[in-house]
Amino acid sequence: MATIGLSKVFILDKYFAELQKFWETERKLQDVSSSNEAVHLQQCLKTLSSELVTLRHRLHAGGGDGPSNPPNLYTQPDTCKLATVHLKAAVCPEVPDLIHLPGPLTEDAILRTLHARFFNREYFTNVGPILLCVNPYQDVSNPLTLSSANVAAARCPQLRHVVQEAARQQSDTGYPQAIILSGENGSGKTYTSMLVLRQLFDVAGGGSETDAFKHLAAAFTVLRSLGCAKTTINAQSSRIGHFIEVQVTGGALYRTKIHCYFLDQTRVVQPFPNEKNYHIFYQMLAGLSQEERAKLHLKGYSVQNLRYLSRGDTSQNESEDATRFETWKSCLSVLGIPFLDVVRVLAAVLLLGNIQFSPSEGGSADAVADLLGVSSVDLFQGFTTRTRQVRGQLVKTPCDPHVASQVRDALAKALYCRTVATIVRRANSLKRMGSGTLSSDSNESVHNQIDNGSQHASTVGSSGAKSSKSMNVLNSAVRHATDGFIGILDMFGFEDVRPSQLEQLCINLCAETMQHFYNTHVFKSSLEACREEGVFTDLEVDYADNVPCIDLISSLRTGLSRWTMLTMCPALTSSHH
Repeated sequence: MATIGLSKVFILDKYFAELQKFWETERKLQDVSSSNEAVHLQQCLKTLSSELVTLRHRLHAGGGDGPSNPPNLYTQPDTCKLATVHLKAAVCPEVPDLIHLPGPLTEDAILRTLHARFFNREYFTNVGPILLCVNPYQDVSNPLTLSSANVAAARCPQLRHVVQEAARQQSDTGYPQAIILSGENGSGKTYTSMLVLRQLFDVAGGGSETDAFKHLAAAFTVLRSLGCAKTTINAQSSRIGHFIEVQVTGGALYRTKIHCYFLDQTRVVQPFPNEKNYHIFYQMLAGLSQEERAKLHLKGYSVQNLRYLSRGDTSQNESEDATRFETWKSCLSVLGIPFLDVVRVLAAVLLLGNIQFSPSEGGSADAVADLLGVSSVDLFQGFTTRTRQVRGQLVKTPCDPHVASQVRDALAKALYCRTVATIVRRANSLKRMGSGTLSSDSNESVHNQIDNGSQHASTVGSSGAKSSKSMNVLNSAVRHATDGFIGILDMFGFEDVRPSQLEQLCINLCAETMQHFYNTHVFKSSLEACREEGVFTDLEVDYADNVPCIDLISSLRTGLSRWTMLTMCPALTSSHH
C-alpha cells in the first residue's frame, strides 16, 4: 500500500506542478474573478493539494518504504547510499527512453523520472540517440583501468548499444564515427570512456590478449598518473583531454592512436589550495628505492619540502602510491620506454621548484643540471639573464628574482608537457607484434593516399561526368584513408573554481563550444531535417544560444589572441587604442 501511495504521490507531484504553471499564467493574463476557467483551475489545485498532503501524511505515519520527498541527487556519496537503502523497494517508472515519457514533457517531469531511476539503480537513460548517465559516485577512490573495466562494462548494456550503433554506422557508410562524452567536472566522463573503449574492443574483436589492447591499456595507465590530479571535488580528476582513435577494418580492430589536448600546465608549478599536483610526483616519491633516490638527487626530499608539492594538499597514502608506481613502472616497460629517462626529467621538474634567486635564500642548480645533462653555470645563467636583439646586436641584461622565477617555472612546465607528449608519441608508434604495420601514428601513408587521390582527381577534368568521377575518386581516397575510424572524445567539463585562471577560461570555452555542437545537433539539425522531408511543425524549442559567448572569447578582434597581445605589451595605455 505504501508503494502504491508513493507512486501516486509521484504522479500528483508532476501534474500539480503543471497545473500550478497554468494557474500562474492564467492569473497574469486575465482577471481571476471574471474567469470561469481560472476558478475551475483554482478548485483543481486545492483538491490536488489537499490529496497530496493527505497521502504524504499517511505514508509518513505508516512507515512506508520510501520518504515522501526523495533526497537531492547532488548530495554527498554517503547520503546517497543511505537514501538508496530507504528507496530500494520503491517502484520506478520503466522509462528507458525519455522521449517516450507519458504526460506533459516538462523539465520537472524529466528530473523526477531521472530521480526515480537513480534510486532504482538505473543510472543510464536514453534521450533518443543520446545516452544520459547519472554518476552514482561509487568506488570514487578506485582508478579504473582498461584491464579492470571488463566487469563494470558488462553491467552497462546501454553503452554496448551505443558502441554497436557506431560500429554499424561506420560499416554501412564507411565514414568515421565519434562518441562524444560531455559533462561537468567530476561527472564521470573518464570513467565512462574506459567502459566505452572496453566495449569497443569487445565488439570489434580485440580482446584482452591482443597486442593492441595490451599497449593501449599500458598507455592509459601511464597517462592516468601523468594527467590526473586531486581537486576539491574529484580525487581522480583528469586534467588532460583525450581523443582515442580505434580503426576497424573488415569488422576487426586494426590499430589505435591517442591524441592528447591541453594539459593543465599551471598545476605543475602551482596547484590550487587543498588540491594536489599530478599523481605521478607523489607515486614517485613513495615508490622509489633509496638507491634510485640517490641517483635522482631526491634523497632527503619529501612532499613537505618540495615547493611544487608543498603549496597544495600534502596528505599522502604512501603504500597505495607505491603500489601504483610499481604498476606504472611495469607499464612503461610494456611500451618500451626507458624508466630512468622518464623519472630523471620528473625529478628535475620537482627540484626546479626549490631553486631560489633571492639573496637571502639563494639556490643551486647543480642537481637539476646533472639530471638534464647540461652545465649548471649555463642553466643558472639562462635563468638570471635575458638576451635581446637591439639594432642587430645581442644585448644581455640581468633579470630580477621575479622574472627569473617565472623563467624557472616556464622551464618546469615545458619539461613536463614535452615528457607527456613524448610518451604519447612513443605509445602511438609501437609496431604490432608479428606485423610490420605501424600504428595509426604513422600518418604518412594516410596523407599520401589523400594527396594521390587529389592529384588524380585534378587531372580527370571539370565538366559533366568527368567532374563527377573526380569527386568520386577524391571521396574514395578520403574514405580509404579513414577506413574503420571510430573515435572517443573525453574533454574537460565546466569548471567554476576560485580563483580562476587562464586554464579555466580555456576549459570552459572548450565546454561551451561542445555545448554549441549539441545545441545544433539536437535542436537545429532535427528541425531542419523535418522541414527538408516536408514535415512541418509549430514546435519551437526555447534554449540558450551560446554563440555570442563563444564569439566574444574566440573572436580575432576581441578574443584570446587580442588579450594575449595586450598582455605582451603592458606599456600600451588607453591612448594607443
